[in-house]
Formats: sequence, structure tokens, C-alpha cells
Amino acid sequence: MRIEILDPERAMSLRSEDGAWVWSFALVPHNGSSRLISRNRARVCTTSERVGMAAMEIRSLVMERKMCTGSSIGPKGGAAGNAHAPSNHT
Repeated sequence: MRIEILDPERAMSLRSEDGAWVWSFALVPHNGSSRLISRNRARVCTTSERVGMAAMEIRSLVMERKMCTGSSIGPKGGAAGNAHAPSNHT
């Protein structure tokens, strides 16, 4: 995968070398916060490719859900606070 589009703090789009797969991420302002939107597009031709893509989509959904609920980006830590931030206590 190589980066095709990079707009810091807004969007990133990756593309496979053969152009068969594109994966894009965007941060979109929403109610004083931000939403992470992830989109995939893949060219699949055979039944085995379709089965493989379905399995990948399930794993991707789990991974992205963990990214959004189990971690925070930036110092504010999101609406629920940053439970995973390093402690300042020594």
C-alpha cells in the first residue's frame, strides 16, 4: 500500500500497487468533536477473493472499533477522557 492522498489532520488515502484496493480515512468535524470515517474499495473477481474480502471486512471492523473506543488521539482524550494516557505521576 502506498499513500496517494495525505491532508494532515484531515484525510489519508492508501492504494495498493495494482490499484485493486483503496483504503481512505477522514476526520470530519461533528458536534464539537471529530468522527473518524474509514472506507475501503476493492476489486474482487473470483469467489475466493469475495470470501477473503468478507473475512477481511470483519477483522477490519473489529480493529477499527477498538481504535475508536480503546484509544484516544490528542491531548483532550475525547468525550470519555483519555483512560489510556500515560500517567504524569512518578
